Amino acid sequence: MFRVAIAAIIFLTSMFELAYAGDRIALVVGASKYEHAARLVTTVNDATDVSAALRRLGFEVETVLDPSRSEFEAAVRRYGERSVGAQVSVFHYSGHGLEARGRNWLLPVTFNANGERDLRFEAIDLTLLIRPNCDFERRM
Repeated sequence: MFRVAIAAIIFLTSMFELAYAGDRIALVVGASKYEHAARLVTTVNDATDVSAALRRLGFEVETVLDPSRSEFEAAVRRYGERSVGAQVSVFHYSGHGLEARGRNWLLPVTFNANGERDLRFEAIDLTLLIRPNCDFERRM
């Protein structure tokens, strides 16, 4: 009977951990090999380390390394979908970024802008990650 009770406790504990992990999601992006900007040496390692640490804490982690603009955007969309109803949602970015007119932009490895007007097509607006339900067009 004691063994059955121990087995039941182990089973329930593992089920609780699985359920809890589903409530904790993360997107980790590391960009290093830029096509039109200086290469960053440690960003991919940083992203890999952060992903591993979050997994140890029970997060369901998607790790995206050296993404193009379209790959980065697709990952952000999946992250938004996975965040609905999550208890905790974490985003980590290691790579180049810039600020223009009070807005912050994350740069995929394919970033190649000739001016500020190109940012919305070449970069990821950080505001969309922080406030996903905001009106994007009104701020442009």
